[in-house]
Amino acid sequence: MFGRGTLSGAINVILKRPGDTVEGKVSATLGSDQRREVSGFVSLPVASGIGVQFGAKYYDIAGQFANAAMPGERLGDQNTLQLTGGVFLDPADGISANVRWLHQRDKDGMYAIALQPASANNCYLTTRPYYCGTALQPTSYAKFGPIWHLTNLS
Repeated sequence: MFGRGTLSGAINVILKRPGDTVEGKVSATLGSDQRREVSGFVSLPVASGIGVQFGAKYYDIAGQFANAAMPGERLGDQNTLQLTGGVFLDPADGISANVRWLHQRDKDGMYAIALQPASANNCYLTTRPYYCGTALQPTSYAKFGPIWHLTNLS
């Protein structure tokens, strides 16, 4: 959204176009909570003024929070597969065109969320009560079907 409706400004991202030589990169990351990430791309010229790019990314993390209701289940898990492709035409100076394709599939699990009762609010303003200060980190998360239950908030 641009103009008056822009909430925090606008960012124009200009992706690198294929050059005269073949370029590519592959990277992988392993981390805590069974995090696995693999990504790569290749960019190559096809003919004078014509280039193509292809890329892929796979991201998976088991979740940062243990589900107290279901031992062994994690909350906050994320899984993403992204595929990209593009054809870039630069037939003459000042003339360029491109067609890009992006496919992304997300299969995220339930996220951990914590709510506190209104009686725990300690900052009563003229409109409504709020919690003022540092919110306490829950020590346990549990999910029973579509309803969330929280224990040990103190």
